[in-house]
This record gives sequence, C-alpha cells and structure tokens, in this order.
Amino acid sequence: MKKKLRIGLIGLLVCFLGVGGGLWFRANFVITAAFHEQTIELGSGSISNDIEDYLRGPIDSLESVTLDTGKVNPNKIGDYKVTCITPKKTFEYTIRVEDTTAPEVKIQEMKCMAIEREYVPSDLIEEVFDYSREIHTYFVVDDKKQETLCFDKEGTYEFSLCVADASDNIAKQDFTIAFANAPEFYLLDDRYISVGTDFDLMTYVFAYDRKDGILTEDVKVESGGYDCNTAGDYEVTYTVTNSKGVTAKQQIHIYVGEQTNYNVDLSDEELQTLIEYGYFTYKPLDEENIDKVLEITKPTLANVYTQDLLGSMGIYKITPEQTYFISIGHVGKQHNHVASKIVFWDGTVVSATPTSSFAHGDDPIAMLAIPTETIPMETLLKLKEVYVDEHALDEAYENQEVVARQLYHLFGINDVRLDDKICRLHCLSPGSDCLKEAGDNDIYLSTDHGVRSGMSGTPLFDGKGRILATLGGHLIVPGKPTIDYWSRIDQLDELLSNTP
Repeated sequence: MKKKLRIGLIGLLVCFLGVGGGLWFRANFVITAAFHEQTIELGSGSISNDIEDYLRGPIDSLESVTLDTGKVNPNKIGDYKVTCITPKKTFEYTIRVEDTTAPEVKIQEMKCMAIEREYVPSDLIEEVFDYSREIHTYFVVDDKKQETLCFDKEGTYEFSLCVADASDNIAKQDFTIAFANAPEFYLLDDRYISVGTDFDLMTYVFAYDRKDGILTEDVKVESGGYDCNTAGDYEVTYTVTNSKGVTAKQQIHIYVGEQTNYNVDLSDEELQTLIEYGYFTYKPLDEENIDKVLEITKPTLANVYTQDLLGSMGIYKITPEQTYFISIGHVGKQHNHVASKIVFWDGTVVSATPTSSFAHGDDPIAMLAIPTETIPMETLLKLKEVYVDEHALDEAYENQEVVARQLYHLFGINDVRLDDKICRLHCLSPGSDCLKEAGDNDIYLSTDHGVRSGMSGTPLFDGKGRILATLGGHLIVPGKPTIDYWSRIDQLDELLSNTP
C-alpha cells in the first residue's frame, strides 16, 4: 500500500515537473504571438512598431525579428495584415480599423430663424470634424428625415439636426427655436462701375423689416476688396439683423471696368413699395446737432430756374406719378406752367414744366410738382423728403440755432455751378415788429440775416432736422437790423390735394 502511494506521488511530481518545465521552457525559450486580432479606432494615429507588443518570448531572441506594419492605414476603415518574421516562424496578425466615434459638430448660435426661407444643415453648422471625412447631414422633424427645413408661419418649432459619418455614427443636436419674418433687401443688384468712379457701396441699399421698419443704418458690408480705381470683379456681401436676431444676407458683384450701369430700374409697383416702406424718408435726430442736420437734409434740396429767375425748394413728397416740392409763393408763381430747369443736390439737371398751388396769405408757401418720370431713376433713388413735424414750430424758441442751405447758384440757363451756401441762423421772437412790414406776422418766422439773393423758397431746418419754414426774403427797416423772414409750414395737405 505504501509502495503504491509512493509510486503515485512520484508520478504526480513528474507530471507537475513536466508541465511546469514545459511552461518554463516555453516562456524562456519559445516565441509566441501576443495576439492574433486587434481593433483600433479610426484616426487613432500610427500603430505600434514595438516588437514586444506583438511577440512573447525571450528578449534576446527578439533581436533577429522583422516586423512589417507598412500596410496598415489607421486613417481608413478596413482590415490590415501585419507580419512578424522570426528565424523559425512567421506570425500574422489582423489589425481592424473601425469608426465608432460620432462626428464633432460646432453649431452656430441661432437666436431666431426666418420663416419662408429654406434652410440646409450647413446653414446651422459652423464646423464639423470627423476622421472618415464622409458625412451626411439632415434634419428630423416629427420623426421624419428631411434634407431641408422651412416653416411658413411665425412660431416656435422643435426639430433635430443630425450629422452622420460613413459608419453611421450620428451626432444629434435638438433645437427649440422661434421662427419669424426676416429683414429684406431692396435695390441690391450687380453694379457696373467705370474705373475711377467714386461709388459708395451703401448707395442704392435699402433694408426693411416688417416689425422694425427701416434697418439700412444697421447694414454691414464685406467689401470683397472693392477698389473703384482698379478694374476687376468684386463680390460684395450685405448682411442685416432684426431685433429678433434673424439675419438677411445678400451678395452682389461689382464689375469695375469701362461702363457704368447701376441696375436700379424700377417699375411703378416696385417704386410704390419703396415709398410705402419709407425709403425716401429720414429719421429726425433725438438731440439737436446742426452739423448732422446738414448731412441728413442735403438730399432734400433742389433749385428751380429759368433764364432770369432762380428759386429754391425742398422735396415734400415723391410718388410714382409726381414729385412735389415746398417753396415760397413768388417762386411758385414765377415757375407755374413755365418751362424750367430743376437741379438736385447731386448736380443732376432735368427739364420740366412745374405746376403750382398756393396757401392763403400775402406770400405764403407754395407747392410745385413735376412728373416723376422726368427724374432719372439713379438720381431719384438718392433723394429724400423733408421731415414735417406739426409740433416743430410750437417747440421753436428765441435764439434757437437753425440752418438753411443752397447748394447751387445759377446765372443764366446754362450756367449751373456748385456754390454751397450754408446759413447758420438764430430764431428771433415770433412777434418781431419788423415783420409787420411784411404782412401778417402770424404766418412768418424770423431769423437774423444771413441769406443771399436767389435763395427764396429755401427750407429752414431746426437742430433735429425738422423743416420749420421756407424763405420769403429779407427785410430792411431803417434804424433796425436786417432780418430774414420765413413762411411757416402749414396747410401742406391742402396744397398737396390742390397741386395738379
């Protein structure tokens, strides 16, 4: 019995030593593969070229091993073979490159989006990064995929933006966002400019929003390197954003070359739309600033003249049919149904035969009208209407600074020249005794003297850009300072209805 037990223990010991010895020998004298297959993430970079990552065995024995990883492209999905050649055996491995990571997406900040505008995903995406470089984008609305997004009514909507790569890894961004009307651009079109023409990129630009009104002053321009002195094709981009955060964007081309064509021809209907949206108006200032008034009122000024007579006017109202001017009574009478020349602030001269109507009084205001079609569209779209505020006269005060301006002085029918006359004046008390010599002083406003001959009818503006009166003339009374008297603005609706 003891002999059998001894034999069994010896056998077990031999077996143990055999297995253990085999393992010891294998670990110390036999080279084996560390793995057979390995998966790496797309874009993870170059794979290891360290032999010890591929083989297990005595370190000294690895010196004669050759490792070939040249076929592996970690930036392209696929299965790649790696070989490891030892003196006694060649080992093969499979390196699998997979993409399990969703694209990285940076979304543009969107406060509000525009109704009736077809969006594509790229409109909302600022940047996408994915190693596969193959992406597909789409929207999901009510669990339905769609390539574009458009809502036709104002409101708040929910949708998702999805960015999927070639392995169908999906980055998803959920939105709950308001949709509203966007601002609109008018008059923007490709322009053709002769080399050397000083063309301002904001000329013939009008932006309007149904809620905010005129937004032209908020328009931002990317000039595209525009240079009016260098021939070329320039891409100019205009953007404007309304109070809800909806942005309108439009690009045009400006071709600087041998011809000039501003592409501003409008139909009567298009012109009427601009009129209704206030294109020909300007906003009066909140605070008095005479220098700024001179700038904003300049496009309202015009002169009317014949061979021997000269007068000034302010543009009152523009319609597709007629353009109306405010002046003084005697200027209206001198040019009523008389072939005349009209010169606008930019130097454009047109021939017309004005028709006039008159307010009641000795020499009160007059209204003249000419057909709008006689004014070139390129000039018409540079004009503005004087700002009429019925409270402006009530707010006038003694010694208030006011201003009048005549841009052109004319001597004879063919002699029109720029001769900018700016009159910075001060209101006198409305009841000045001097005005009794001129008639009913209730219809006049008086200032210190500063005008020149030929300025009759010139508009007088207060420090906010509101028209107060038109020049009647100057009054000389012995022993008293010379004053200028101006016919106060009233009865304009009546004049407009009575002017043919």
